[in-house]
Amino acid sequence: MLYLCFIFNPNLHKHIFRTYSEHNTKYNYNTKYNCRTSMERMIPFDCIRLIITFTRLKERFTWSLVHRDFAFQENDWYFWGKHFKLKYKTRDSVKELIGGHFDAQYLFGTQERNLWSFHLNKPLQLWSPWTLKKFCRKYTKGCSMSFRNFAFIDFINNITSNFGLKSTQLTCQSLVVKIWNKKIPMVYIYKRNTLKRVTKLHISSAFKSFDLARVFVSFRLHGNQLLLYPHRLEFLVS
Repeated sequence: MLYLCFIFNPNLHKHIFRTYSEHNTKYNYNTKYNCRTSMERMIPFDCIRLIITFTRLKERFTWSLVHRDFAFQENDWYFWGKHFKLKYKTRDSVKELIGGHFDAQYLFGTQERNLWSFHLNKPLQLWSPWTLKKFCRKYTKGCSMSFRNFAFIDFINNITSNFGLKSTQLTCQSLVVKIWNKKIPMVYIYKRNTLKRVTKLHISSAFKSFDLARVFVSFRLHGNQLLLYPHRLEFLVS
């Protein structure tokens, strides 16, 4: 029963220090729990795998992050897609949804001055597509980013049409997001260093050199006005 308590705890992977044997058959767990057991115990690897197959979907996903041998199978991704009410219940669809891809969501509502995602049961938040540096402008007190991806503009147009909303940020050719917080979370991503990520602390330093940029936004409602509110930025550098 003690082992079952460990296995069914979805946060256990944060406290696990794994050490392999040469045959990859056992794990050495340092539990850090107040239990009547020694600090080191061995449990057969196959037993862990068997018990995980009987856990709930969210717990199986957590364990899939612990080790590649616990990775999701095709039927797991199907049930995950079904849980999120996705049209295509595949691994790629689930990853796009969790990753905030704007094409992945289509079930929306309005709730508490926010556009609501019925897929994730929380306020709608997603990443914009990448935009070129020439479409980004830096001002004394902030910056603006203009997005001219047709699919993204069409996505926003469909939202405003379906809910009877208007947006001053949207035109027929572009959508503009303005950032007034100079210390909004920002990250530089370097392609030449295998997508190395470097945190930037100020817009002035972030705007010095980059190729592409994107913004993570939430959809807020003010009366019949739709506002795309920026939360963080990413810059892609070659």
